[in-house]
Amino acid sequence: METKISPHDLAEGLDDILSRVRDGGERFVVELDGGTLAVIAAMVQQPGLTWGEFLATYHTNWPRPDDQFADDLEAIRASQPPVPEPSAWPD
Repeated sequence: METKISPHDLAEGLDDILSRVRDGGERFVVELDGGTLAVIAAMVQQPGLTWGEFLATYHTNWPRPDDQFADDLEAIRASQPPVPEPSAWPD
């Protein structure tokens, strides 16, 4: 369910609005001057990996750098302009 409210309604009923979002999954659209200012809704939790799952996948499924990887990094570093000394930066 979506409910349109004003900033004043939000300020006056913040505790109730947040409870309704958390407990009932309601969604509130805060409108100002005829346009949408904000939407207050429950966050959707995205599934993720634990560190253990990440490491197990990393060690078995992710590509490894080839023998030229370090040389490629060095070539990239060498092609970059030098960073000026901090004293040369404008105040």
